[in-house]
Amino acid sequence: MIAQRYTVFAMNARGEDPLVRTLRLKERAEEDIYFAARDRRLIADLHAAQEEERLRHAKEGALPGVARSERHSEKDWIGRYLYRLKPVV
Repeated sequence: MIAQRYTVFAMNARGEDPLVRTLRLKERAEEDIYFAARDRRLIADLHAAQEEERLRHAKEGALPGVARSERHSEKDWIGRYLYRLKPVV
């Protein structure tokens, strides 16, 4: 008799049990927290890798994102413009 009263009186207007709804919301919140923390870790790792790559390029004197074969040399017109001899005063 008590179980029948609980199912009759504990249901809301949509016919859902508030306890079940609360447990589902709790589970969804825990998943959101877990995946948000995982995403933050992945983004931090990505930023660290990008910073490491940038520092490595800066140490080598290379341009980021440009392959060594694609850089301008003194033979092409822009290379002659960028790398022309500086006047000695």
